[in-house]
Amino acid sequence: MSVSDQARIDATVEDLSPYARIRLAALTLFSERGVDRTSVRAVAEEAGVSPGLVQHYFPSKSALRDAVDRYVLEVGQAAFSELPREGTSSTDRVEAISHRVTALFRDRIRGQRYVARGLIDHDDRAIAAFDATFETIKDLIEEDIRDGRARPDLDVTWTVLQIVVYHLGVVLLEHAINRHLPDPVRSEAGLERWRRNSVDFYRRALYHTS
Repeated sequence: MSVSDQARIDATVEDLSPYARIRLAALTLFSERGVDRTSVRAVAEEAGVSPGLVQHYFPSKSALRDAVDRYVLEVGQAAFSELPREGTSSTDRVEAISHRVTALFRDRIRGQRYVARGLIDHDDRAIAAFDATFETIKDLIEEDIRDGRARPDLDVTWTVLQIVVYHLGVVLLEHAINRHLPDPVRSEAGLERWRRNSVDFYRRALYHTS
């Protein structure tokens, strides 16, 4: 876990309910170690509670993972809800999406690492999360085509796959990517540089720029 990640936990953990604190601890350890190598005792230690309290809220590790999965899915879906729609230009649309993507990467990296790690392990739940993300982005692209913002000749399936895989690639390869940048990807300067370049790329590749 990076210093900035830990700071974000430290800044908010006291405000969390015991349930949410345990869920966050589980998500953190699942993303770092994997589910199989994370014990209930380790989750309790990370959350600063007793193993008995963990089992009070989550009778089994499967129940704990169910809660983590629901949370990760809800966060991902919420990030792309209530986007500007009717009367929105292609530029405004892609700007809004890019801000939400980089905010997810900045503030919710554990959930993305959790999914990415599971995909490497061919985990069925991670694949389900991948599919849910695919469908969310597909709905956005198809809406943009219908509304005349995106190019009508797009291969929607491959367009969506390229977007999802590109983002997961940044999650998986963050350390390697940082070696080639003056500012880490998750610094404010790094995020803004990534966002600007993503906007430029997607406007040229997918959207009408007029």
